Amino acid sequence: MSTPSTVTPQSACLYFRGVPKEFQEVQIRQMIHTFMVRMYAKAPQASSVEERFARINNAITRITILRRIYNNTSVAGYLFFNDQSIAREALKLLRYQVVDDSVPGSPEIHVMWREDDKTRRQTGKGNVFIRNLHDTITARMLCQAFEPVGRVLSVRISRGQSGKSNCYGYVQFDTASAANDAIEKTNGKYLLGRQVTVEHFVPMAERSKDSPKFCNVYVRNLPAEMTAEGMCL
Repeated sequence: MSTPSTVTPQSACLYFRGVPKEFQEVQIRQMIHTFMVRMYAKAPQASSVEERFARINNAITRITILRRIYNNTSVAGYLFFNDQSIAREALKLLRYQVVDDSVPGSPEIHVMWREDDKTRRQTGKGNVFIRNLHDTITARMLCQAFEPVGRVLSVRISRGQSGKSNCYGYVQFDTASAANDAIEKTNGKYLLGRQVTVEHFVPMAERSKDSPKFCNVYVRNLPAEMTAEGMCL
């Protein structure tokens, strides 16, 4: 009699960035637990929070922190899982959470599948640029707004040093056709009362080919109450 074969779960890896630079592996695991409590504590399945955390925590075989500082305050890294289905659950949980939701402008954690093909990021394929965003729009909200159009790989809202939104952002789709659909279906639409412009992202190297040497403008005699957001209108 033959022995039934067992299916070994497929391993997976998630890339993350936006984690405070002082975090070690222990703090990252604690952060995941905090996010789970935040998400499930008030849900009917609240009693299973610890079970859910144990399932994800035990599936993480390794955490690699890239000590190359992503910006002045955070780092990037990888989460390695022994089960792809659990990695998918973790992706849904961690994506665009904020480290401290009590602090306005607290950095969002960006999590996505590890992308081995760097040409997608370097060429900007599937990447769209969105401007005139409401300053309260978060990466999670922007992701939810564009997910019906196509599979979203990552979202980023540009923010100043204080954490305040610069009112523009980027959405990376898995295909160029999805990006084209997003532009066709959402350009000129309203998001939280603001009419947004959605267009193809143009890499800096390509932008400089057709752009004039100087593209800054100087504006004077502005009202004292004028803000950066007002200048974007």
